[in-house]
Amino acid sequence: MKAIDLAKQLYPALGKKDFIAMTCPDNLHIVDKIDCKKNKSTVDDECIDCWNVEVSQTRIDWLVECRKMCNLMCD
Repeated sequence: MKAIDLAKQLYPALGKKDFIAMTCPDNLHIVDKIDCKKNKSTVDDECIDCWNVEVSQTRIDWLVECRKMCNLMCD
């Protein structure tokens, strides 16, 4: 699964443009390592490449479970 698809699953209220414009997948801990400048003021092809990184199934499972726990604690 790509990082952008996982982000949309974890945060369904936000759309693809919201994620890409507002944050880096590394800030959400969706990917293991990002090699870019995270303090950019504009979105470029490098940002799109970062959001298209494939995420391991183990990491997906862990993040989904963490999100479920957070939702339970907030309810």
